[in-house]
Amino acid sequence: MKQGFTLVELLVVVLIIGILAAMAMPHYEKAVWEARASQLFVSVRSLANAQENFFLKTGRYAKTFRGLSYDFNNLESVGQSSVGLTTPGTDAVRYKNLFELVINIRGDSEGSFSFSSGFFIEGRYKGSGIMFVHREGKGTLQKKMYCGEIVSKVIKAGDFCKDVMSCEGTPITQNGVRFYELP
Repeated sequence: MKQGFTLVELLVVVLIIGILAAMAMPHYEKAVWEARASQLFVSVRSLANAQENFFLKTGRYAKTFRGLSYDFNNLESVGQSSVGLTTPGTDAVRYKNLFELVINIRGDSEGSFSFSSGFFIEGRYKGSGIMFVHREGKGTLQKKMYCGEIVSKVIKAGDFCKDVMSCEGTPITQNGVRFYELP
């Protein structure tokens, strides 16, 4: 008697494995992006804390990464933000792999709008990220962490902030960015 598997049996096994893999991939991809978002959140929180410490010492927010108490030298310095954010200096954007950290100060010399942010610069959620608003002209957003999505045709409202970061509620849209408050 011959032992072994028939071609039909092997095809059934391959089909079952394919179905299981197809069901698992979306969950796996979401878990990967949640891990990346956690890394980005920690990086932005570190930048925000360094900015607040700088403000306590000097009475103003730093325009570049130089002079901040936290060492960001493991991130490469680049001149401009790849997601289109305006920056005050040449060392105001640092990046690593999938994301960039940005120091953004606009307005008068004291900065009527100051925030620390990190945005994904590649991948499915390019243009989405985390922000800490230090100061904002209207005073409604400041001293809070936000999930942000740059308004575009690629990123639909809630794609990143609701699906990956589990934000709730209606976003505030200012300057081309949808802000969802983080707890």
